[in-house]
Amino acid sequence: MRGVGHTVRWTTVVLLAASLAACGAAGARKATPALLAVHVAPPQPLTFYEGDENIEPFTPFLAQRGPNGVVLTLGFAEREGAYYNTTYDAATWQERAISNGLQPSDPQWDCDQSPDISTAFTVDLTRLARTCADGSLTVFTLPDAVPLYHQAGASGDLALAERAPAAVFAPDGRTLALTNDGPAGPGQTITLLDTRTWQPLRTITVAAGLLSRPAWSPDGTQIAEVALDGTLHVWHAATGAPLASAALPQFAIANAASDPAGPAPQWSPDGTTLFVTAPTAHGSSISAWTLHGTALTPGAITTVAVPPNTVNPQLAPDGSYLFIHTTATHGQLLTVSDLHPAADFALPGPLAIWSDARHIAAFTLQASVVVLSFG
Repeated sequence: MRGVGHTVRWTTVVLLAASLAACGAAGARKATPALLAVHVAPPQPLTFYEGDENIEPFTPFLAQRGPNGVVLTLGFAEREGAYYNTTYDAATWQERAISNGLQPSDPQWDCDQSPDISTAFTVDLTRLARTCADGSLTVFTLPDAVPLYHQAGASGDLALAERAPAAVFAPDGRTLALTNDGPAGPGQTITLLDTRTWQPLRTITVAAGLLSRPAWSPDGTQIAEVALDGTLHVWHAATGAPLASAALPQFAIANAASDPAGPAPQWSPDGTTLFVTAPTAHGSSISAWTLHGTALTPGAITTVAVPPNTVNPQLAPDGSYLFIHTTATHGQLLTVSDLHPAADFALPGPLAIWSDARHIAAFTLQASVVVLSFG
């Protein structure tokens, strides 16, 4: 199975001293920026309890930090032959809850066998939205994994699909933003669905087509996305009307992957700044944009020599650092103020999320989690 788009903690850490250049007659030179020390904890096994005294190893392919110090994961249990959502305590990595299993009779089963999938949780981890490359959508309740809503796709042939729709819950969980990506490739609309009635509230039309997944602002009043022409848009969620837009620098659509959708813009916790990843001629750009009323003002920009879908940026919970994958097994922290490197480190696995403001949990392919601490 292909990895999900969307879309990760310990003892003493030491802050490396800055290396100061010598002061000459011409004046002092600037100090080399200090790098945070990275402490790597020993691997901790990930398991879940099946019942009848059976404990099964578990390797998730999706994880999300939730409230009250928990992390929700999604993965495939080999012995059971089904997909499970398992919730862990982020401090001890002991199981807190587990779904009943997503069985072949569920609408999601065929989707999980398809070339492309897209998954999202609500902020409170009580619902899971799953879209498939045939254009279908299924929403499940958690932790019992009961199908709550299903919308059929446009095609019955999953093998011919190009990319899955993107589904993203608003912060309060009452609205779901759903793109019309599907077998034909990138879509042009974002439909906002009421999650109580599952009726459409309004539709946002992106004339140039969608490059990125949509992203809700922290207060749920705005939606940001990047279009295929390299334009960053911000929309009013309540009306679907445009609020602000800006052309991204160094944009090169030829280097954008059409399958799956590109990384969503990242909102700062206060909703005033957007961090945007876009394709360039030699990799990816990451740029910061401040939203002032109806204007987007450009700030710092940096480039990395990897495709945008590999970068997959994640803001720390307190908004202090931006975590990016420079490769599947290597990562960096960037300071949000100037997007300069703050830490550079190896990753023990391809899936990693912030567990809190100073710890990243990396999930290995050997059913374990490794916590990285930053000082």
